[in-house]
Order: sequence, then C-alpha cells, then structure tokens
Amino acid sequence: MGCRKQAIGLPHYRDATERQRKDGMCWQNEDDLYNSGKPFKLVCRNMQGVIVTLIADNYFGYSKKEIKSQISYSANLFGGCEEEHSGGALAFSKSYTGGNLFASGCC
Repeated sequence: MGCRKQAIGLPHYRDATERQRKDGMCWQNEDDLYNSGKPFKLVCRNMQGVIVTLIADNYFGYSKKEIKSQISYSANLFGGCEEEHSGGALAFSKSYTGGNLFASGCC
C-alpha cells in the first residue's frame, strides 16, 4: 500500500518550504511515495473544521486513538459538554438550571 506524495497534496520540491524539504514533505518525482510506502496515518482539516483521516495500517489501535481524538475535537467545538473517556456515557433524563433538582432519580 502506498500513496503518492503528489496525490495527497504535498507541494513539488520547487514550491516547498525549507522545512518541507528537510522533512521530506514534498515530491520531486511523480511516483514518490508518502512515508516511503510504509504504513501511515494522514489527517487533514479544512477551514470549516471538517476532518478527514486516512489510516494506511492494519493496527486497530491507530483507528481507536483517531476516533477518540475526533470525539474530543467535536466536543470542544460544540462547547458546554464533556467527553467520556471510560467508554461509557452519562445520560440524564431531565436537567434544570437554577433549581435544586438537577437530574431525576440521582439523589
């Protein structure tokens, strides 16, 4: 499995910054492979906040970690909510603001 650097949007060597050249994040030949054709994870985000992740590996842990990262990102964008890290979820049937009752059946 390999993705060409040109296909994933990396700049040509002549258009790349010094840092991109140093890190190999540009291409000189059209068939240059990203990460030398080895497994990789590539994450892109546009100005509207849409995230696309390409995982070119068969290790499930990479996928699991990326899913957790995207849940955390979306919780931060939404605001006023928390991400549950233990794999479960907190659910309350009713909530009130400004009163003594915060959730039915919890006390």
